[in-house]
Amino acid sequence: TVSRAGMIYIDASNLGWQPHVDSWLADKFGEENAEDLQFHKDLFTKYVEKILKFKEVNCHEDVPITDFNAVQSLIIMYDTLATPANGVEKVEGEPPQKYQQICE
Repeated sequence: TVSRAGMIYIDASNLGWQPHVDSWLADKFGEENAEDLQFHKDLFTKYVEKILKFKEVNCHEDVPITDFNAVQSLIIMYDTLATPANGVEKVEGEPPQKYQQICE
């Protein structure tokens, strides 16, 4: 939808959750951490659709949330848990598999 002022409004349901994840990953890792960026993109590609499908089929939500909101909550939890204080940090020269422990 375009307003009279020329602003474009896009419904989040038309975009899906992937643009939000891409933006978050770009902010979190940037170009200087291309390996970590790609690793995390691969994790989200591998797991998120399966998680959302599982939630849809097997979970009852008293207050239903959209897939976008579920992914947004996942990102917040990941940022909270994947910290050096919790033993998750990148060691130079090692592949970023430690991040995968959070996902499993």
